[in-house]
Amino acid sequence: MYKQTLGLLMLLCLLGATNIHAQNEKIKTLFILNFIKNVNWHSDIQTKSFKVLILGNKQISNELNSIGLMKSSGLGSLNVAYAKEFTPDNNIDIIVVSKESDGIWEQIKTAYQGKPVLIISDNCNGGKKVAGINIIDNGGKLSYEISKKNIESHNLNATPKLLNLGKQID
Repeated sequence: MYKQTLGLLMLLCLLGATNIHAQNEKIKTLFILNFIKNVNWHSDIQTKSFKVLILGNKQISNELNSIGLMKSSGLGSLNVAYAKEFTPDNNIDIIVVSKESDGIWEQIKTAYQGKPVLIISDNCNGGKKVAGINIIDNGGKLSYEISKKNIESHNLNATPKLLNLGKQID
């Protein structure tokens, strides 16, 4: 009986930890949608859908697809693609790079330098020099860092609201 109770408690702890992780992925997805709303895009973006590339985190891709279908970004529809490995795509508007893909920043910088692409890092150490926004997980508390310089280098502008709610790193 003791072993069964202990096993059940361990299972509940694991399920709780998994549930917290899944909840964080949903919150990250809502962050991404709000980033989209609070960036001043180039003029032709209003007539097309946003193409979002998610690198390395299938769960964020799934969440963004499901939430994106239910909720408009405020500017256009979302077309979400997932990839394990980076291949440059000249038709994307947003790229989200997860920790699993942290080693590809130089490739991303080269592929999208000066192009109107919002680069978002999901808790990546290497992304701070390239990404416009870095989502941070501090023990389950999510926040973000924002590099106004990196966003503007891609011919985009962050709204004052986006700048004020995040931690500016430059």
